[in-house]
Amino acid sequence: MVGATIHMLSKGLDSGEMLFHALPDFEENLFDLGMRAVKSAHKGLVENLKTGNLSKFKRVQQDKSKELRYTRNIEFDDNVAADYLSNPSIKSDVFNAILNRNNEKFLNPFIY
Repeated sequence: MVGATIHMLSKGLDSGEMLFHALPDFEENLFDLGMRAVKSAHKGLVENLKTGNLSKFKRVQQDKSKELRYTRNIEFDDNVAADYLSNPSIKSDVFNAILNRNNEKFLNPFIY
């Protein structure tokens, strides 16, 4: 699944209480989908700040046993990116996951 978790700042990397998930809407191209995920996180943060929703969200402690998947930047290199962008089975899996995504599994989902 492609998206981002927006959470409170904390001492640890990505360890703060969660506020919401930002998810991209469908895009035909995997690169564009990834860029849309980044934009969704940005727009979600701005929109939830503007509306005051950010301060109303219940903060949720992270539960590692419920993670769908977590990837750290250290795992990425040019070969991983090239494989992701060019592999038809990855594209099919990602698109099917987005089209069949159950938004109830996400915390206050913001989709853009």
